[in-house]
Amino acid sequence: MIDLFRDCMNMYGPNILDEEDEKRWRETFDNGDEDAFTRLLDAGYIESMLSEFLGYFMIRKVMAVQGLLLAAGTVTKKLVTWLAEQGVIEREMAAAQAARAADAARDPPKADRLAEALHRSSLKTPHRDPDTTDRWVEEGIPLPIS
Repeated sequence: MIDLFRDCMNMYGPNILDEEDEKRWRETFDNGDEDAFTRLLDAGYIESMLSEFLGYFMIRKVMAVQGLLLAAGTVTKKLVTWLAEQGVIEREMAAAQAARAADAARDPPKADRLAEALHRSSLKTPHRDPDTTDRWVEEGIPLPIS
């Protein structure tokens, strides 16, 4: 899971850099270090990347299944708690991010189950045959229009 978070930070993290950090990152990245974001910059950027990771990357790029989404929320919750204990981020921020991680662990699996239920339902629903305008098709069998 941490490897996926690191990948997310290296791919999307440069979008949030200030001008000075972006310049350092760009020089190192252009010299062939694809992990420049996580190698050069301090852990203070982790907190800024959590929403990207949980809300976009895991769902749209990894296309994670329920178990992986649950693990992502659990691991990031533990990560922000540890970062607060180490003094890298403030405890209040860690608590807010831990709540966000808990939501991420709970909500995407629900959305995944809903998507699966909608898909199963759509397979049972008649649809218009794209080659005609006067027939509906259910499981490949043309139906008369009522």
